[in-house]
Amino acid sequence: MEKRKLKIVFTNLNNSLFADGSRILSAKLKEMGHSVRMIFMTQAGKIHYSEKTLDRFAELAQEADLVLFSFLSDNFMRASRMTRYLSARVSAPIVWGGIHATIEPEASIEHVDLLCRGEGDEALPEFVERFAAGKPYHDVQNFWIRTGSGIVRNEMRPLLLDLDSNPWPDYTNEDHFILDEDDAIKEMTDELLGKFHNKAPLGFAHYPVTSTRGCAYHCAYCYNAVFKEMFKGQRRVRFRSLADVVKEIRFIMDRFPHFRSFSFSDDDFFLRPYSRLEELADLISGNLQDVIGRSFWGCCVTPRSLDRKKLGLLSQVGLRALVMGVQTGSERLNHEVYARRFKNSLLFEKAAWLDSDFHRSVIVLLDFLVCGPFETEQDTAKTAEMMLNLPEWFVFSVYKFTYYPGSPIYRRAVDEGLIPPGPEAYDNKQFMVAFNKGFDYVTHLVILLSCARNLVPRIVLRLLASRLLRMIGRLIPIRLLDLIPWKRYYFHLWGKNQGAIYKGREIRHR
Repeated sequence: MEKRKLKIVFTNLNNSLFADGSRILSAKLKEMGHSVRMIFMTQAGKIHYSEKTLDRFAELAQEADLVLFSFLSDNFMRASRMTRYLSARVSAPIVWGGIHATIEPEASIEHVDLLCRGEGDEALPEFVERFAAGKPYHDVQNFWIRTGSGIVRNEMRPLLLDLDSNPWPDYTNEDHFILDEDDAIKEMTDELLGKFHNKAPLGFAHYPVTSTRGCAYHCAYCYNAVFKEMFKGQRRVRFRSLADVVKEIRFIMDRFPHFRSFSFSDDDFFLRPYSRLEELADLISGNLQDVIGRSFWGCCVTPRSLDRKKLGLLSQVGLRALVMGVQTGSERLNHEVYARRFKNSLLFEKAAWLDSDFHRSVIVLLDFLVCGPFETEQDTAKTAEMMLNLPEWFVFSVYKFTYYPGSPIYRRAVDEGLIPPGPEAYDNKQFMVAFNKGFDYVTHLVILLSCARNLVPRIVLRLLASRLLRMIGRLIPIRLLDLIPWKRYYFHLWGKNQGAIYKGREIRHR
């Protein structure tokens, strides 16, 4: 049978337009000659899409030969409802892929007949090639397939080592659509891309580029702990060539002038040895001089990888924003529960030389979690204490703990009866603390420290964090605390606090 050129609809249900995995696969399918319509179903805070939105999506998918879904676990409920709705209106087969399908395949295959697990870089093109040619595809590795006689569960293929063999992510905007705030799915424009694209950690629209895959760590709350078990014995962290990375950045900067700069989305950018970072510095100087001349760029590091010499080198070519996951000031919680082997003394050591050598010449953004399943009030108080003792120009972000299915913490919480198994535990759209209720006094204290540390005198903050006031705060019922419109106050304070941080400082959002 002659191979067809397929019409493929590829939808990403996550709340970010980054979606590099989906965009890379779209670019691959286009290289194979197929047409790909990408639909970004961004919708913050709500579990389900409206019937109006689903009808419009079904209309856009009406002539498709294949419909592909990619999503994280917190969008499982959206995906399942959307799949049921679409199956009754569109004849094309629906394929689920992404992290949730990889981690929870048994639950996922109950909703679809085709499932792609793991990395789809080689699996999806092979499946599409056979499907388009009318050839059998039931033995394609990474795929689970429901048949009349049962479910075929094919083995996983090895992780992709040659990342440079992939095309760059599909940012053409051609036949791309996006769900706007008025509940309408619209054709993507440069303006809509700039409006919805993730602005963290730089604070303005920029291009997030991925130069590695995998993570060297195995934090107990993260998908990477599951992947470590799933792909045991394989190379956990894989690197792209830096020359290819810089070419990609140059292409995007020329194509989208509203992207002022770029950031690296790698879990830990400083894992590269110094010699490789010297190569990167030379490439940036030679190819991105105009970009770093008008702005700055950022990356993620860990307390372990952060290095004075590396930072000094890269700061000469525009590195001005560092994002570091700290999670908690409690060493007990970090070591015994989160499986993060970083001592507080290591963080304070790095903070000391950041303060002395890079004082206010970089943005240091530290991420913290609250309301973890095994977190005590004393653990949360230690986070407040840590915040009070870090340099005043550091920036804090606080998030509510979210479960990831299959992670060690999720399994432990289920085993100990803290949460029920299934999406009730992990389909959480409210990880931003300002949208939540049910916080006690000390949790509100941590959030306040992230929102107003540069607005409230240090002596007042230390008083609020004192043992006496924490004891008094413990007597305040949470239901009374919930009566206060925290969302309004926290967002107001956050904005003013950011202004206080950057006012008169070397780093500003131009």
